[in-house]
Amino acid sequence: MHKALQISQCLRKVNNDLVVDMFTQGGCYQYHKMLKVVFPNAIAWYDPIEAHVYTEIDGRYFDIKGEHKFRENWFKMDDFKVDFTKKAENWRYERR
Repeated sequence: MHKALQISQCLRKVNNDLVVDMFTQGGCYQYHKMLKVVFPNAIAWYDPIEAHVYTEIDGRYFDIKGEHKFRENWFKMDDFKVDFTKKAENWRYERR
C-alpha cells in the first residue's frame, strides 16, 4: 500500500467524518502540504469544478479519501498565471 494511503487511513481513524470534512471542505491544500513533507516532489493539482486540490506523487493522485484518476480539467497550481498557491494558503475548514 502506498504511504500516502497509509497516512490517509491513519488520519481517518481519528474521526473519519470530521477528518474527511476538514480536508475536503477548505483544508485540501493543507493536506497537500502535509503530504509534501513526506514526499518533497509532490505536485498540487487543482480541480476547478470541485474546487479541490489533489496531490500527485510518482504519477499517482491522492487526497484524504484515497487515490484518484487524473481528470483533464485539473491544472498544476504552480503553473497557474495568478499566484493561486498564495490564495490556497488562506483556505480554511470552518466547522459547521
